Amino acid sequence: MTRPAVSYVVRTMPKLSETFVLRELTALHAQGFPLEVWTLVPGDPAEAAKVPEFAAIAGLVRAVPAGPRGLLRMALTLLLLLVRRPVRTLRAVAWAIRWSAHDRDPRQVAALPYAAWLATRAHGRHFHAHFANTPATTALLAAMLSAPPRTASFTGHARDLYTATSRAFLREKLGRAAFAVVGTGVTEGFVREVAPPDTEVVLARHGVEWSGDHDASRRGVEPGLVVGVGRLVEKKGFADLLLAVAAAAQRGGDVRMDAAADQPAAVAPSTAPPGARLVLVGDGPLEGTLRDAAATLGIADRVEFLGAQSQQQIADLLTRAAVFALPCVVDADGDADTFPLAIVEAMRQGVPVLTTTVGEMGLVLEDGVTARVVAPGEPEALGAALRDLLDDPTRAETIGAAGRALAQRDYDTAKAVQPLADAFRRVTAD
Repeated sequence: MTRPAVSYVVRTMPKLSETFVLRELTALHAQGFPLEVWTLVPGDPAEAAKVPEFAAIAGLVRAVPAGPRGLLRMALTLLLLLVRRPVRTLRAVAWAIRWSAHDRDPRQVAALPYAAWLATRAHGRHFHAHFANTPATTALLAAMLSAPPRTASFTGHARDLYTATSRAFLREKLGRAAFAVVGTGVTEGFVREVAPPDTEVVLARHGVEWSGDHDASRRGVEPGLVVGVGRLVEKKGFADLLLAVAAAAQRGGDVRMDAAADQPAAVAPSTAPPGARLVLVGDGPLEGTLRDAAATLGIADRVEFLGAQSQQQIADLLTRAAVFALPCVVDADGDADTFPLAIVEAMRQGVPVLTTTVGEMGLVLEDGVTARVVAPGEPEALGAALRDLLDDPTRAETIGAAGRALAQRDYDTAKAVQPLADAFRRVTAD
């Protein structure tokens, strides 16, 4: 068996909301790139059952010891390293303590036993983490604790860059990393702004597979079916989508927010055409709030919450969707999506996309050509765009076809991973 060149570090695997990581790993593995994957938290069998694609790389996944006994084993490994490599280990411990104190966040110190385990058990010459917070901290510490020395890098996404890591600590991590990876031009700009001047930043977009037969003929579309896919959290903008559906259903009706309660004001029952309905795929903390909002808006009978679904179930649903809607916003903590993979998945199947200018959507997608793109936080504009798509299916399908062509050109996973693979080869070359 070929010795792994890169040891990936992820929180858990698989995870339905992080299929972009799985697709990246699958593409690298299919191209023969030698790697292994270490998870910091045991995977959920229920999640694995919903992600059949995981089977292709399941044999590459290793897990650190779990539970109190597992933590004790890893702590003893750290103590052993302290005896065997005192200078190197004390430097790593001091680094973790310093940044835990700086950010008032004990997770840097808590990562030390995990890093010690990886430093003594992982086989790759290079560590690569997904997400700039705890996984990146663990990978960098593992590289520090290793003998002979190893290198580390990480991919930054959204919340992990913008809110979960202080700018000072992020700059420190970027300075220690062999390189940093980003998936969009927006995150690339942010990272370059924060990073030391000599930091290498690799742009490797998240893509989807194009080798299979993905039906884009759109023969089974259900008129009026609007589909949204994503975690039920503020930044996905589903609260605005409910307002937009209600506004579009009323054909210009006045739907306002109740400023005192921060809830949609009651409106008359919707007058949307029979069959017009919204299906939301995903789970999250706002489900109850969104259900209440749909009831208040008088559209509860035409909004369906499906919860988390497998990729195949989502693909089947998209074949019937008249519109895919994901009206992202910047949440109260400053977190925002950059370019959700769910949008690319819809584009792959030729579904007309309705979104906002948040992140890279306003830069990549052209309103009225490859998608409908409106300003975030404006449900009336969102509702008007939705109504336009539903009222003119011929134009909507033209937009969907143009979106599919764009996705096929720029978001093919097999091509998208090449800059990352090249960076790995450079850093692991003997």
